[in-house]
Amino acid sequence: MVQSTLERTIAPPMEPPSPEEVKARLKAIYHPPHFLFGIIVAVAAVGLLAWAVTLQLNNVENYFYQPLVSISSIIAGAFVISRFIFAAF
Repeated sequence: MVQSTLERTIAPPMEPPSPEEVKARLKAIYHPPHFLFGIIVAVAAVGLLAWAVTLQLNNVENYFYQPLVSISSIIAGAFVISRFIFAAF
């Protein structure tokens, strides 16, 4: 009792959605975060960066014990931070 491909029913063609309907669907699904959320994230990021810089400045004398390791870690850190900055744009 296997149906052949000619006996199968085919779904009726559908009309594509209108541009207004597409915009309404996208607006319902994707909406930008609240402005205050962006401010809070930016303040937290600046605060964490300031804390990290403060910790590094308090331990600046430790960079002179192994200068090659310190230079390579600074370069690696600058590279990682640059990736975040470039990703923002």
